[in-house]
Amino acid sequence: MGCPSSGCVGYELTASLDFDSDSDGDVDANDHSGNYWDSGKGWQMIGTSFQIAYTAKFKGNGHTINNLFINRTGASDYAGLFGYTSSTTRIETLGVTNANVTGNDYAGILVGISLGEVIACYTTGKAQGDERVGGLAGYSSEAVKASYSTAYVSGRRVVGGLIGSTVGNSVTNSYSTGRVNRSSGMSTSIGGLIGHASSSPAITNSYYDTSTSGCVTGGSDGCTTSAGGTGKTTRQLQTPTGYNGIYANWNTDLDNADADND
Repeated sequence: MGCPSSGCVGYELTASLDFDSDSDGDVDANDHSGNYWDSGKGWQMIGTSFQIAYTAKFKGNGHTINNLFINRTGASDYAGLFGYTSSTTRIETLGVTNANVTGNDYAGILVGISLGEVIACYTTGKAQGDERVGGLAGYSSEAVKASYSTAYVSGRRVVGGLIGSTVGNSVTNSYSTGRVNRSSGMSTSIGGLIGHASSSPAITNSYYDTSTSGCVTGGSDGCTTSAGGTGKTTRQLQTPTGYNGIYANWNTDLDNADADND
C-alpha cells in the first residue's frame, strides 16, 4: 500500500512464513534448491552489531515465522531472527515457531541483543549458545510485555527461559515454560525466566513453570540464580481461565496509542 505522507517508520508482516519449503518437517539441504541457507549457516540475522543494528519498528500482525534455522556455532554473536536491535526498535505481535537457533554469545530465538521494546511476541523450539542465551532474547535492556517462550534453552553461562541477561529492564505479563539447561555443567547463572540481572529489573505479573523448566527454588535444583519472575507449577499456571487469580492484571493496553490506558 505504500507509505503515508508522514513517511514509513518500519516494516510489517502481511502473511505467515515457513522456511521448510519442501514441507518435510526439517529445514535442511533439500530446501531452497539445495542452497541450504548460506551454506548451512542458516538465516542471516537482521542487525549484526551495534554499528549495524536494526533501528525501525516491526509489526508481525499476529503472523508466524515457522522453522527458523540458524547455525552459527562458535562463529557469530547475536544469533536470532533479529541479531541486534537499537533503542528505537519495537517488535510486536510476532510468533517465531519451531525454531532451531544456535549461536555463540547473546543468542535468542527472536533477538540476540534487544535494546528496544518487545511487545506481544512468542517463541517455540530451541535456542543454544555459549553465554547469555534466552528463549526469547539473549539480552534485553528495554520493556518486554505480554510475551512468552516455550523453547528449550541451553548454554554454558547465563541462561534464562525467556531472557538470558538483562540490565534493569521491565518484564510485564510474560512467562516461560521451556526447559532451561546448562550445557557441559558450566552455567554460573541460570533462571526459569531470566538468567542474570545486573540491576533489579521491574518484573510484574510474570512467571516461569517450575514443573517444566527444572527451576524450582533457584538454588538446590540446578538453578544457580533467581533473577526475577515467580515460579508456578504447570497446574497453577493453567488453573485461571480468564483475567483472575495470577492473571487478574493481564488485560492491559499494550501500546496505549490512544492515551486512555484501556
